[in-house]
Order: sequence, then structure tokens, then C-alpha cells
Amino acid sequence: MHENKPRTHISATGSFVSVPSAFKNVPEGLEHVLKMEFRTVFSEENILGDTTYSPDWVLVDVGAAVPDSLDFKRIARDCDLLKDIALNYPDQLRQLIKAFQPNASLRERESAFKIAQEIGLTEEASIQAGGGLLGLLVLVGGALLLAGCEGCTAHGHSNKEETNHPN
Repeated sequence: MHENKPRTHISATGSFVSVPSAFKNVPEGLEHVLKMEFRTVFSEENILGDTTYSPDWVLVDVGAAVPDSLDFKRIARDCDLLKDIALNYPDQLRQLIKAFQPNASLRERESAFKIAQEIGLTEEASIQAGGGLLGLLVLVGGALLLAGCEGCTAHGHSNKEETNHPN
């Protein structure tokens, strides 16, 4: 079914940084949730390096959300917006995801941006409709984290008994 084997991990070589100025009108308390990876690329020609960002992944920092900043009426509006888009534009949504595959071209990514604008799948369109996708992203990200770490009791720990490494 997949043209390429799905990516099973990401080796981060940079730092994930929030860029609140990239998202206009984000509610206070959610401005640092979405983080992009920035890295410095060095070369013989440029020993100081150039800073670049990874255009095909982001980090959703659920812990950066201020809980009281979540507006559940806005989140419900986002659910309605996403439902309408999913039901009316499934082919366009597949094109958006295809544009973020490792072998995607710059042209596909530029096309995806235009498609997202055309079908109303942007943070700006969501805010204009009375929503704001970041709040929904926090809830979904938190739910997925909890589902994936059932039994977690603290950062990086489980309720299972520790064992010694067999050196």
C-alpha cells in the first residue's frame, strides 16, 4: 500500500523552537505549543553555518499549553470544521499528507499550501470560523500520549519494576 516504507523514527539533529510570530491570533497560552526543528548546517564555504528548519515535522509540546487557555467552544468549532473538510475534500487531504512524505518535492509542498488555503484548512481560516486548531491539537496530542503510555507514572518511567542492565 505504501510507496515507501513509513518513517519509524526521527533522529533530531537540531532544536525544536516555538515561533509564535508564524501563527497570527493564536490564543495566549497556546503560542508555544507547536515547535519547529531548527538546525545549523555547516560547510567548508560557511564555517559559521546556516540555520535551516525541517519542513516535514513539528513537535507538539502538550506541556507548553496553559490549561486555562483552552476554549472548548472553539475546539468544538474546529471539530465541525475538520469534519466538513474531511467529508468534502478527502482527495485534497491525501494530497496534503503526500506533500510531507520524505520523497516529496518542493513543488508538492507549495501545492499543498495552496490546497490547504482553498479548502479552509489553515489556522487563520479556523480562527475566522471561531476556532483555532492549536487547542484541538493539544487535546488530541495529549490523548494520544496517554493512550501510548498507559501505566506511565512519571517522565520516562512505567509502573513496572526496574531491572538491571545485563553487563
